[in-house]
Amino acid sequence: MAGTFSFKYDDSMLQRRFTEYEKRVLPYAIAGALNDSMFAVREAFKRRFATVFDRPTPFTLNSVLYVKANKNQLESQVFVRNTASGGTPPSKYLFPEVEGGARGGK
Repeated sequence: MAGTFSFKYDDSMLQRRFTEYEKRVLPYAIAGALNDSMFAVREAFKRRFATVFDRPTPFTLNSVLYVKANKNQLESQVFVRNTASGGTPPSKYLFPEVEGGARGGK
C-alpha cells in the first residue's frame, strides 16, 4: 500500500542475553511503545490536516488509521483509509497533498 509507514523491531541478537522474565515482559513493552508511537503519528496527521485544509470533514480527519502491534507481532502501521462507501477514498484525494503535484480535474 502506497504511503504506509511501518516499524518493525528485531531482537533476535539480544534474545540470547535476556533472562526468562525479560523475555516475557519485553515484547509487551515494545508493543506498547510501537502502539504509542503510531497513535502519536496518527494524531499529528489529524492536527496537520486541520491546519492545511479549509474546513476538513470528520471523514478526512479520521482517514488516518493504524494497525496495532502485539507481543507476537512487533510491527505496527499507519496508513490512509483506502475505502469509502459511495465516494472517493481519502487515499486518492489526499495523495496530491502528500506526494505533491497537481490536483486532478473533476
